[in-house]
Order: sequence, then structure tokens, then C-alpha cells
Amino acid sequence: MKRLDRAAEAIARSILHCEQMRVISHNDADGITSAGLICHALLRAGIPFQATLVNRLDSSVIEGLTGPVVFCDMGSGKPELISLVPGECFVLDHHRPVGSLDCMHHNPHLFGIDGAFELSASGTVYSVVRHMGDNADLAGLALVGAMGDRQAMIGANRSILEEAVASGAVQVRPGLKLPGDGPVEEVLTRSIEPLLDFTGDREKVGEFLDALRISGNAESLEGDELTRLATALTLKLIMQGSFAADSILGEVIRLRH
Repeated sequence: MKRLDRAAEAIARSILHCEQMRVISHNDADGITSAGLICHALLRAGIPFQATLVNRLDSSVIEGLTGPVVFCDMGSGKPELISLVPGECFVLDHHRPVGSLDCMHHNPHLFGIDGAFELSASGTVYSVVRHMGDNADLAGLALVGAMGDRQAMIGANRSILEEAVASGAVQVRPGLKLPGDGPVEEVLTRSIEPLLDFTGDREKVGEFLDALRISGNAESLEGDELTRLATALTLKLIMQGSFAADSILGEVIRLRH
């Protein structure tokens, strides 16, 4: 982590010396949050920028592009394309590198960190933007990208989580690991992760909750109610033959702003 942080600081200094910046990023959750992170940092630093989200990095993206440009969540596997861009380039990625790049390249794999599980592209970008100004409040956005790539809060991701909690960007509490907050009946009705046998059927969800004597908002459940619901959902998933039964109850992370 110390080596990664030193390299991130050097890249941040170089970016801050640019008079303008083009941002090219992947159009999935990790790429979008990566673009959000670098664009926030550039805006706060007073550096004009133009951002573009693309499905993949190919010759059509490179055509007519000139530096300075930062590639987020892409580029580590396409050195032959990056080399065609005139001007200064920065590649902030987490995919396993292929070949070598002749520009500033920031990737967890270069520092012995597994980019598939321990640090996403947004986390890699955050390691840079935290040196571009007072940007600790953006740590929560980095976690969104990691979750979008289904990464665990381990290794470098855990360090970002701790920083996000310390800055007040996120709140961590034990609870149901369900998608979203709000009335528990609505949350279960729309749940697809995990996919329950009553997903989409509000009447069946209501019968399930009535039998457990549970109501209110999902994020407010605690104590005996939380235990009863978690146990019932776990049993239901086991009976469905789902492998998600062990991930119902755990660490819930919520952005605070």
C-alpha cells in the first residue's frame, strides 16, 4: 500500500500541472464512479475537463484524441492503442496489465495487490485524487465502484472503507444486506440479489412478513426482529438451493451524503 500511495502521489502532482484534461472511462458502475472521482478532483482543482464514457477502448475512441488524457478503468491491456495518443497520458486501471505502457500507469497489480478482488478502478483513481486536494469525502464514491464490481471490503478496499468512515462519507452498521432502504415489504418485493421465490409478488411478501410479525423500514430493523427476518430469509434461500444464504446478514455500508 505504501508503494501504491507513493506512486499515486506522483501521478496526482503531474495531473495538477496540466492546464486541461480529457477523461475517458468505462461505462459500467466502476468506470462511471472512477470518472466521477477524477472529475470532482479536477473541478475542485480548477482544471477544465471533458469526460467521455465508452463501452470499450478501441481505435474509434483513440482517433483524434490528444493529451493530456486520463484513462479510467481501461488501458492496462491496450498499450498499442495508448501509445498512439499524442501528448501526456495517464492510465488508472485495475485490470491485469498486458505488455508495458510508456506513460504514467497506475494499477494495483503493479504493487502486488489483486485488482480483481482487493481494489477496483474507482479505488485506484481514489488513491490518486486523495493527493489532489481535500478529497477524503469522495472515499464513499470509490466504494460504490468496488461494490459495482462485486469486490469484497478486504485489503486496499478495507483501507478506503476505514478512511470513508473516518471522514464521515459513509456509515457502517450490522444489518440485512439487501438492495436499498425503505419499507421492508417494498425492499423484499424488488429484491433480485438475493433472488427470492416471492420477488415481485407483494402479496406473498406481505404474508411472509405478517407470519414473522415484522414491519417498518429495512434499515431500522434490529435486535429480535432483525434476527427473525435474517433466519427466515436464510432458511428460504437454503430451501431454494441458493448459494446466497450465507450473505443475508452482515456489514451494511451506506453513503451519508
